[in-house]
Amino acid sequence: MTLAVTERSGIARSGGVDAAALLTAYVCLLWFIPSPMVVSAMGSAGSPATLFGIGVFLYWAWHTVRRSEHSDGRSHPVRAAMLGLLVVMLVVYAHAMAGPLPGDEISTADSGLLRLLSLAGVVLLACDGISGYDRLVTVLRRLAFAAGLVALLGLAQYVTGELFVDRIRIPGLT
Repeated sequence: MTLAVTERSGIARSGGVDAAALLTAYVCLLWFIPSPMVVSAMGSAGSPATLFGIGVFLYWAWHTVRRSEHSDGRSHPVRAAMLGLLVVMLVVYAHAMAGPLPGDEISTADSGLLRLLSLAGVVLLACDGISGYDRLVTVLRRLAFAAGLVALLGLAQYVTGELFVDRIRIPGLT
């Protein structure tokens, strides 16, 4: 199996932060902050990874609207599938909100929609922002390294019989 990644400009800022760096930050937020730790005002949708993913989606949308180069004319199946899923879920969400729903179901629907927006941001950034094969390999290496760190933590917790994750405290998160 071969990967065909064409060289393109990608999504990058003048400060040197590119899609690979943003995806690495997302992986760190997702894997190294325990999932129960959230911004209390936002409930279950207030995890740092979800908030970062929503920010990435807004950044991707802003960059897509403001880009000056023309489209290359090729189809992008990942982008089309993600945007199709977003449209379908927005239609389902609108239909659900049109009828009477209990408050706890509305909260769950809102949280699910925010998480989907976060996922879409990460997928679309990875699809459009990785500029070449070398940056893709960099992201995959960082992902594998993070997975190895999480595995080592799991082994350490198993061997010692203690939960180190429960000791993590981050200011601003509950």
